[in-house]
Amino acid sequence: MHRASPTWALPLTPTETWGSRRGVVLAVGLGVALLPLLRSGGDLAPALALAVAGASGTAAAVSLQLLSAVREDPALRRAAAGAAAVPVLVLLRTAAPGAEPALALLTALALPLAVLAGRRAVAAAVAVVATGVLLALRPAALPDDVARVLLLVLSGATALAAVRWLGRSPAGGAGPHAWVLLGLVLLVAGTAAAAAGAVTPWAVPAALAATAAGLSLSSTRRYRRQARRWRQLESSVRGLVASSPLLPGLAVTPEDDDGLPSRVEVLALLECGAVAVALQPVVALADGAVVGHEALARFGGRTSTDRWFRGAGVHGLSVELELLTVTAALDLLPGLPEDQTLAVNLSPIALGNDDVHEALRRADLARVVVEVTEHEAVGDYAALRQRLAGLREDGARIAVDDIGSGFASLRHALLLRPDVVKLDQSLTRGVHHDPRQRALVRALVRFAEEIGVELVAEGIETTEQAAVLRDLGLVLGQGWGLGVPVLQRGS
Repeated sequence: MHRASPTWALPLTPTETWGSRRGVVLAVGLGVALLPLLRSGGDLAPALALAVAGASGTAAAVSLQLLSAVREDPALRRAAAGAAAVPVLVLLRTAAPGAEPALALLTALALPLAVLAGRRAVAAAVAVVATGVLLALRPAALPDDVARVLLLVLSGATALAAVRWLGRSPAGGAGPHAWVLLGLVLLVAGTAAAAAGAVTPWAVPAALAATAAGLSLSSTRRYRRQARRWRQLESSVRGLVASSPLLPGLAVTPEDDDGLPSRVEVLALLECGAVAVALQPVVALADGAVVGHEALARFGGRTSTDRWFRGAGVHGLSVELELLTVTAALDLLPGLPEDQTLAVNLSPIALGNDDVHEALRRADLARVVVEVTEHEAVGDYAALRQRLAGLREDGARIAVDDIGSGFASLRHALLLRPDVVKLDQSLTRGVHHDPRQRALVRALVRFAEEIGVELVAEGIETTEQAAVLRDLGLVLGQGWGLGVPVLQRGS
C-alpha cells in the first residue's frame, strides 16, 4: 500500500518572494474595502455589505493566486482574476453611488465570467472593470424589468459557470476547487432570489466571504506554517554548511575528465550489455527488517561506476547507459519479496526519454521508487514534474537524495515534491557527536512528518549512528553499517 501524496503547501517560487507581493496586495485591497464604511453616511448595512465584499474578494484573490502557484493550476489562477476584480468594483461603487444597481450586477458577474472565459479570464476581468469605470463616469438608472431580466441572465450564467467549474476540477471539485464552487452556487442562489424580488445587499458578500474563508482556513494557514518551517530549515543548513569543513558547499572542485571511458568503450559496453546490479538494503531502524533495496550499477574492471556514467554523458550516451542499467535492475524485481520495494536511479534527462518510461511501465510500479539523481542541472522543472506525475499515477513513488547538504538540494526537493526524501550522508556521518547536525535532522524529520514525506537516512556506518537517528525520529535507513550492496547472480 502507498501513502497518499505529500501535502505540500509551498509555492514553486524562490523563497524570498513568498508573501512579500501578496502582503502588499492584501493590504491595499483591504484598505480599499474599508472605504465604504468611511463614506457610509450613517447607512451602515449596505456599506458593511460592500466592505465585506471587497475584503472577501481581496482575500479570495490572494489565496487563489497562492494556491495556483502551489499546484500549478491555471483554473485557480483564472478564478483569482475574477476575485481580484471585486475590490476594484467595490471602489467604483463607493465613488459613484448613482451607478450602484449596474455595478452590483457587474460585481456578481466578475467571478463567474472569469471561470467561463477560460484562458481569457484576465481579459474578462479587465473588461468587467472597464465597464464598471464607464458606468461610474456615466451612471444610468436600470428599470426594474430590465434589472430582473439581467438578474435572471446572470443567475443562468453563474449556474453554467458552476457546472463548467465542477466538470474541469480535479476529483469532482475537491479541495480549494470546492470552495470556489460553493461561492458560485451561493451566487446562483442570491441572484435568483434577487430576480424573484427578494433584494438583499448580502448575496455577493456572503458568497465571496464563504469562498475566502474556506480557502484561507484550508490552505493559506497551512502555507504559512510550512513556509516558517522551510525558512528554519534553510537557516539551519546555511549555518551548518558554513561552519563544518566536512559538509559540501565550501569549495568547488572541477570534475576531472581525463581518463574517462572513450566513446568506443561506452558503445562496446552498451552492445554487449555488460552491466551487473548490486542491491543495497533499506531497513527499518526499529528492528532491522528489510523493506526495500536500492539498485546500484556495476560494470566491473578498474573504472568506477560514476566514471562510466560521466563518460557516457560526455559522449552523448547517458540515456542509453541508464536505460541499460534500469532495465537490468527492474528484471530483478519479480525475485524480491512482494512486500519489498526497489529504488532505481535515473537522471532528469533519462526521465524525459520515452524508452525509459516504457521500461518502467513494464514493471510493477507499485513496488518501484524512482530516485532522481542530481548529477546534472534540471533545465525545465515543470516538464520533469509532468513526467514524474505520469509515473506517480501508475503507482511509482518519487525520491530525491542529498537533502541537508546545501541549498541546491533543498530547492530540488521543493521543486520536485517527492514522496521519499533521502537524508544526505554528510549529516549521518557525524550525527552521533554533533548537536548541530542532530538539530537539523530533527527539523527535517518534523517537516517530513508534517507534509507526509517518507525520510530515509543514507550512509549509516555504525550502530551508534543508527541508534541516534532512530531516537531523532528516523524510521528507515541504509548504509554499509546496515547492509552492504550485494551483487546479484545472473545480473
